[in-house]
Amino acid sequence: MAFPETIFGKCPVCGGGGENNPDPGDAFSTEDHSGVGYRLYYYQGRLMCKMCKKRLSNNEQSKIAIAKYNENQRFLEKMGVKKNMED
Repeated sequence: MAFPETIFGKCPVCGGGGENNPDPGDAFSTEDHSGVGYRLYYYQGRLMCKMCKKRLSNNEQSKIAIAKYNENQRFLEKMGVKKNMED
């Protein structure tokens, strides 16, 4: 038995149920309301809705950006670069 390609339901991460409203407002609209609940996606080994996937992806990208920034700051400090003219 093959897994279904498209899975709909309640998001296990945020608990959003995504009632099947044929005319949702823009703020709560998802691109696909053909099933019951939100369309769920696999991300990081878990099922979740598109909003949770995007939030977790953004958090991951932020952590990477912070790590790169901190690494650059340590490098500049080792090189003796001053942050302002008074130091």
